[in-house]
Amino acid sequence: MAIQAIVTSTKPLKLDGVRRAFEEVASNGGSRASGDVPTVQITGMQADSGIFHGQPWGLQQTYEGACCRIEDVKRQLKRAGDAVDGDGSDERVEPPTFLVSAENGVQAVLSHEATMGVDTCVVVVEEVATNCRYFGVSPGRPYPLAQVQEMKRMGASNQDIARFCHDFYTSVANLPVSREEQVRVATRMALAQFGPDVLLLFG
Repeated sequence: MAIQAIVTSTKPLKLDGVRRAFEEVASNGGSRASGDVPTVQITGMQADSGIFHGQPWGLQQTYEGACCRIEDVKRQLKRAGDAVDGDGSDERVEPPTFLVSAENGVQAVLSHEATMGVDTCVVVVEEVATNCRYFGVSPGRPYPLAQVQEMKRMGASNQDIARFCHDFYTSVANLPVSREEQVRVATRMALAQFGPDVLLLFG
């Protein structure tokens, strides 16, 4: 049996984080009688978060961005299915088992002296057959909020800020959680909330 999941991104670290989480659940839930472990097939599709400036702020917007990407992928899959139905062929677009969306956003923490930023990942997992949807949240990582705000005031582009943040996390070598690990943990948290009927798909 193959479990097919479409991820609303083509970024390797997101695909790898989701794949690791699904394979862990499949390995834990594989058939005890046969020892078989379900095959996990992960596919990435580009999708729109609906956030025009590209950076989700706060948990609510991060969650909504992840959900918007799932809805965008659903529209793309429907268009693909309609195109196949309209070409006169007998082919059929098979729906995936799950849709998965991982969105990183910044949570603000205020003190008397400063406003600090925490980068967290929200992963939304939907079982396509039932439209049942759960989300998980990752551990947070420090986000260089003050530096990013200053860069924006100076006219830096989103690409400039993305490069700066990449270099920032590369330089903080002792952080125990990577972006990929955030995706993995949040995906596991989402999958853990599904009931036994859905988890039986894993073996």
